[in-house]
Amino acid sequence: YEEADLERFFGSGKIDLLTFASASTLRHFVEIVGKERLKRQFKESRLACIGPVTAAAATALGLEVAVVPKDYTFPALTAAIVDYYQNLA
Repeated sequence: YEEADLERFFGSGKIDLLTFASASTLRHFVEIVGKERLKRQFKESRLACIGPVTAAAATALGLEVAVVPKDYTFPALTAAIVDYYQNLA
């Protein structure tokens, strides 16, 4: 990715939730975006991980995880995200 592409995609600062279904995808995302930029530009964003392995990778990178479903499936992740936002209201 080019820097300008990342700025257009992420520059709005209006991303509520970043969702990751694997530790490797999370690590690659952080590698592309950069940890400091991620913390700065997405400081209001929440992080959802499909399971404990992905959540552990996020924690190891110094990121806070808001959502981890009990079952490690996409339907369970979706339900956990819905529950998370309903509990905020």
